[in-house]
Amino acid sequence: MPLVGDVLRRDANAKHSIFFMKSLNKDLLNGVQRQIVLELESSLAYLSLASWASLKGYLGSAEFFQKQSGEEQDHMKKIMNYLIDLGEMPLFSSPSLKLPKFSTLKDLFDYSIKQERLVSASIHSLVEEALEDKDFRTFNFFQWFVEEQREEERSIQKILDWFSLIDLHAPSDIFAIDERIGRLSSAS
Repeated sequence: MPLVGDVLRRDANAKHSIFFMKSLNKDLLNGVQRQIVLELESSLAYLSLASWASLKGYLGSAEFFQKQSGEEQDHMKKIMNYLIDLGEMPLFSSPSLKLPKFSTLKDLFDYSIKQERLVSASIHSLVEEALEDKDFRTFNFFQWFVEEQREEERSIQKILDWFSLIDLHAPSDIFAIDERIGRLSSAS
């Protein structure tokens, strides 16, 4: 049963009418569409980081970044399905991903924390806009992402803290950190 404000739409090719929830305002919709692309860019960035780590023999970190890439794809799909539930067409544009050159394993995690903070800021902006628009459904939907981003930032910051405890010029220390990152990835 549709709620007040929901819209009945009839698809010309469908045999049944489909109920869609009330749509987002234009600005919020554009922000959610941009979030889909940001999640896609993050996924691709993590695949690039995984490739770099793998080529350098940091297999624990490669596994960690491959897992992160999959999580970003899951986030993108979750947002995509939310828009579909609202009767909106998710728009996918080509990401404009430009990665810096990396010299060390730590460089990858320095980049990662910046990327996660960028995603967090974008999500916080969407939550704020939804609240200002009194779109409590969207506000509630993005609460999961707020918590997820907190966890992702905490995880990467933990790894960066490990790097601060070692000699960054000692290969044995770097490989020990990489092994620990691999265990961290396997445990979650």
